[in-house]
Amino acid sequence: DVWQVTVRDPAGAPIPDCTVFAVGGQLGFRAETDATGRASIRVEAGLVNRVIISPRAGFWSRVVPPPQGSRSIEATLMPLDAARSSAWMLSLLGVNAHHAGPSGQGVTIAVVDSGIARVPGLIVRDGLNTLDGGDPAGWATDEKGHGTHCAGITAARPDEAARFRGIAPGAEIFSVKVFPGGFISDLVEAIDWCRERRVDLVNLSLGSQSWSEALAAAITEAVAAGVTLVAATGNDATSVAFPASHPLVLGVGAIGRMTSFPQDSAHAERIGPYRDWHGGLFSATFTNFGAGVDVCAPGVAIASTVPQGYAAWDGTSMACPAVTGLL
Repeated sequence: DVWQVTVRDPAGAPIPDCTVFAVGGQLGFRAETDATGRASIRVEAGLVNRVIISPRAGFWSRVVPPPQGSRSIEATLMPLDAARSSAWMLSLLGVNAHHAGPSGQGVTIAVVDSGIARVPGLIVRDGLNTLDGGDPAGWATDEKGHGTHCAGITAARPDEAARFRGIAPGAEIFSVKVFPGGFISDLVEAIDWCRERRVDLVNLSLGSQSWSEALAAAITEAVAAGVTLVAATGNDATSVAFPASHPLVLGVGAIGRMTSFPQDSAHAERIGPYRDWHGGLFSATFTNFGAGVDVCAPGVAIASTVPQGYAAWDGTSMACPAVTGLL
């Protein structure tokens, strides 16, 4: 079957560049909305139990049932207020949303990731592109948006146009690009560069199930030089990934808050079975667990900067920069 999916905002305007997933069991079908907000998606209709609409920026995702008796779906997405939706994270971490108190002034933080795009609210002091044959200034290009999102959580600076702020907006940020397409050798180069630059904190929202002696040695040297490394534990609901599993690296798992996202959004699928005493906080379904988890932080429906504006993402990758900013 071919389903027609139309995505609009509350005013009826089309929303382009949404990824539409038709999901059932282990199967998934995918399409993108065009400039008119429409997408055609070819599916095995009897095997699909839900349709997930994921916007690139500016809106909450939404989960809708498959069409009954027709081949069309019309969905309205709710606008994302990044400042409002991130207030619970700031409050939980003891950060004053009104910009008073410690700001990270005088601290240097390296975001070792996919690069950091030039977006409002993010001021990057310098950077390094470790990818072989890449543009030396490629650290300011972020094809995935991942590094930009992490950097915003850590240190986005509020202004009159955008009330959104990171944990430590006064910190100085370095962008160290190691993916897409990087190798362990690129990550070793990144850690060595941070050590040589005497960076205070290194955010590593990345990981692998394979241990690397070369990377472990670079970590040991960096910590001996006074660098603090913070890493995501991983999103596979299994044992902690490396380098978060390294004893000298602070490993960060992910939690969420029940009322921080629309209940018909894809974020609701991240609600795990373990809750705090009053039921408001939960462990994320995806977060890795066991030895190597040193601390947990907000990692579900976390709003932050992306090259196209603001978006809410899930992952221990999002919890990691919250802890980096707090440190």
